[in-house]
Amino acid sequence: MSEQQTTAPFDNPDVQTALERLDELVTRLAALSSAATQGGIESLDQPYLSAYFLQMEELAMEAHLVSNDLGMTLREAA
Repeated sequence: MSEQQTTAPFDNPDVQTALERLDELVTRLAALSSAATQGGIESLDQPYLSAYFLQMEELAMEAHLVSNDLGMTLREAA
């Protein structure tokens, strides 16, 4: 008979923190994307437009890193 894990991986505080951070990042990316699709960035001057896309890139990169870390943590817990 195989040993069963005593706590679910999602009960791990580190996993909960990562999930909360990932949710925050994805929400911010969705808001920025929504603003762009509604024409909210069309009036931005070039420096501000560059800053907008840089912010989106930084959020996406962090979301990717958090997602990778979360995946590794969950695989190790399985």
